[in-house]
Amino acid sequence: MSCYVALQSPEAFYILLDQDADYSQDGPPLTESGPEEASSMFPTTRSLLLARCPSLEELPQQRDYKEAQDFEGRAMAIRCVRERMEGQLSLSPSSTRSEWEQQRPAADAHKVTVSEATFTMLGFFLNPFTFSMPFLFAQSGLVSLLVLLLAFILCSFTGRLLVNCLQVLKDAGVPRPGYGDVATMVSGPRFGLFMQLLAPLECFVYAFGTCIVMCKTLAVAFPSLGAESLVSASCALAVIQCAIPDKAYAYLALFSTLSLIGSLLVVFAYSTSLPEWSEKIELVVHAGLLPNSFSLAVFCIGAHCCFPMLFNAVDSKEACMQALQLGLLLWLAVAAVSGLAGYYIFGPAAQAIIIDNVGLDVQLRPYPAQVTVKALLQLFMLLHCQLKLVPVSRPIAELWNQVLGWTVDVGQGGVMSMLSGLPVFLLIGAAAYGLMDLISVVDSLCGSTLMSLNAIIFPSFAFVVICRPSGAMLWLSLSAGFLGIVLAVFVPWQYIAHYISSGYVRAMLPVN
Repeated sequence: MSCYVALQSPEAFYILLDQDADYSQDGPPLTESGPEEASSMFPTTRSLLLARCPSLEELPQQRDYKEAQDFEGRAMAIRCVRERMEGQLSLSPSSTRSEWEQQRPAADAHKVTVSEATFTMLGFFLNPFTFSMPFLFAQSGLVSLLVLLLAFILCSFTGRLLVNCLQVLKDAGVPRPGYGDVATMVSGPRFGLFMQLLAPLECFVYAFGTCIVMCKTLAVAFPSLGAESLVSASCALAVIQCAIPDKAYAYLALFSTLSLIGSLLVVFAYSTSLPEWSEKIELVVHAGLLPNSFSLAVFCIGAHCCFPMLFNAVDSKEACMQALQLGLLLWLAVAAVSGLAGYYIFGPAAQAIIIDNVGLDVQLRPYPAQVTVKALLQLFMLLHCQLKLVPVSRPIAELWNQVLGWTVDVGQGGVMSMLSGLPVFLLIGAAAYGLMDLISVVDSLCGSTLMSLNAIIFPSFAFVVICRPSGAMLWLSLSAGFLGIVLAVFVPWQYIAHYISSGYVRAMLPVN
C-alpha cells in the first residue's frame, strides 16, 4: 500500500492509496495514476504518515479523500498538508511518535493558565457592544432579562460543542485545529476554505466596531480632531501593540475589562446629577423587536471565531470549557445589571451606546457633565477599546499570513506580528471611518446573520457530523442549529422593515 498527497491548491487536497505498493522501501512509491507534483512538493509524505501511524492498520483505507467517510483519514490529510506546507516538521522514515511530538510547533510550549484564559474570554465577551445593553432593554422592556439568559444558554452550549469538535481534531493529530479544519472535517476543503474566511470576518466586525466606539468617545474630548485622525492614531498604536505576545496580553485583556466596568460606573455616577430619572419600566415595549434584541446579545458573546485560538493556548479541553463558562457567567451579570440600571435611569432615551447619554438628560436635552466625569469616561474608554483591538485582530492576521505563505505565529508577538497586523488595521480603520454612523445597524444585522452562522449554526451541525451524538444531545444540537437558521433569515428582514416603517431609512436618504 502506498500513499501520497495530491495538492490542488493550499486548501484543496486529498489522500489517495495504492493497495499494490510496498511500504517497506524507502521513499514514497508513487504510482502513475497520481499527480506528478506530489513527489516534488511532498518528498517526505510517507515519512510523515508513518511517524504518526506506525502500523499500516492505522492508515486510512480510502481510495480518495473526497469520498472518505473515515475522519481519521481526513484528519491525516489536514495534518500532513498543513505541517508540510508550514515547514513545522522534519522527519526521517525512522521517526517515532515521541520524536514527532517533540517537534511540534514551539507555540505549544507557551500554554496559558485557566485564569489567563478567563481574562482573555472576558476581553472577548465584555466588548464595547456591552454599552448597548440599556438600549436593548429600552427597545424590548424587562423581558430582555430572559433574552440575555437565552443568549447565554445558547452560546454556552454551542461553545462547548465547538470545543468538543476541536478536541476530536487534536486527538486525531492536527496540531493547532481551527475553524477551517473543523469545516474541512465536516464537508471537505471547499467548505473549510469558506469558514476559514468567514470566521475572521466576524472578528473584523468586532474590531472596527470597537474602533468606532473609541473614536466617538475621544471626539468629545478633542472636537477639533476629525474622525479620520482619531481612527488613524488608534490603528497605528494597535499595530505597535501587536508585538506583545498573547500570554502577556491576557493581563492587558483583564485591565481592558476593568476599564469597561469603570466606564459604566462613570455613566451611572453622572446620572445621579440629573434632575430626574425616567423610571419608566415596561415588561414588553416592542414585541416585534425581541428577535433583534436577541441578535444584539448574541453579537456580544458570539465570539466563537476566537475560541480555537484559546483552545490551542490552554492545556486541555476542560480548561478551555472552564474559562468559557466563567467568562459567559461574568458577562451575563454585567450585561443584566448595566442594562437594567440604564433602562431604569434613561428609559426610552437610552442611546445605542450608553456613553452617548452623557451630556443629556432623560428628555435628550443638553445637560452639563462635570469635567471629572468626562475625563474619567474618556480615559476608561480609551484604555478599554485600544487594548481590545489586538486580540480580535489575531485571527485576521493569521488568515493574512496564510494568504502570503508566512509561517509566523502572531500570538508569539514580535516584529513579524506587527508586520502581520499592519494590513489588517488598514482595513479596520477604513471600515470604522466609513461606518461611523451606522453602528447600531451593523450590530443587529451582523448579530443575526454572520454571528448566527459562526456561533450557532456551524458549531451545532459540525458537532453532529464529527462527534456523532445520540439521544437528547443530538436533538439539542439540531434544534440549536435550526434556531440559528431562523435567526439568520428572519431578523434581518424584520429589522429592516421596522426601520423603513419608522422613517429611519428615509431620513438617511438624500433629498432631491
